[in-house]
Amino acid sequence: MEKNLKINPFEVEPTPTLDSASIPAQVFFNHFEAIFLTIQNNKDFFNIGSSSFFKRFRPYINENRANQIKAMLLNAWNTEFSLRNVVKTADQQYLNHSLHWTFPQAYFSVFYSIRALMATQGVYTSDEKALGKRIANWVARGFYPSYVGFYASGNYNDFKIHRVGSRKARPSLDYVKNQEDASSHVAQFLKTTRTLKAKKLRDEIQSNEDTAIKNKTTGDVLMKFTKKDWEQVTSQMPVTTFFDLLGRLKYSESNREI
Repeated sequence: MEKNLKINPFEVEPTPTLDSASIPAQVFFNHFEAIFLTIQNNKDFFNIGSSSFFKRFRPYINENRANQIKAMLLNAWNTEFSLRNVVKTADQQYLNHSLHWTFPQAYFSVFYSIRALMATQGVYTSDEKALGKRIANWVARGFYPSYVGFYASGNYNDFKIHRVGSRKARPSLDYVKNQEDASSHVAQFLKTTRTLKAKKLRDEIQSNEDTAIKNKTTGDVLMKFTKKDWEQVTSQMPVTTFFDLLGRLKYSESNREI
């Protein structure tokens, strides 16, 4: 990455009042703007090599691994290139209609980069859950720089937020103003994302007769969960990281309100 590269935040004017239907989109925007500010404001942004992990990172690269890495990096760069070209058009109607597919593109540019990184370890899977578990393990062990090293752990409604700075302020609907505000948004984003993933996993478990948690007296599939019931679900989840947050961009293709 070029050291003189300047990434500018979105230049938008704060909206005095928000229609209730637009609040989810504004919150979603603020969450990602907060991640952007957290990355940009970090003094080590262009110095990932200073990470103690990457100083020791000496993967074995053979021809097969090199080819896999090249293929994944080209996919990542081409996806990002297409994404960046969207904003160069002056056609406002095209811009409006492109929003629903540019969000997933942003996710997949990172997805292919991660596949390239995993290829250095001889891991060639495209399974998002498998990749997510590996990334979660790396993040929790401190392999990533601090500005993307945050994560959430713990049980449903009792999540623990790690490596996020001061967050005394409550996340607001107004645009992100400073780093404390940004930290609050990142923490909230981690909590809501882990909540969604926990609920999704619960639904998957409970929809299968063989895995469903049942009432010990009646044998019926549980409809209401206690804290202990939730622990059986969240104990199967890796920590929630930046990869999970970015994964939520995929759904904008089918949820056009975002």
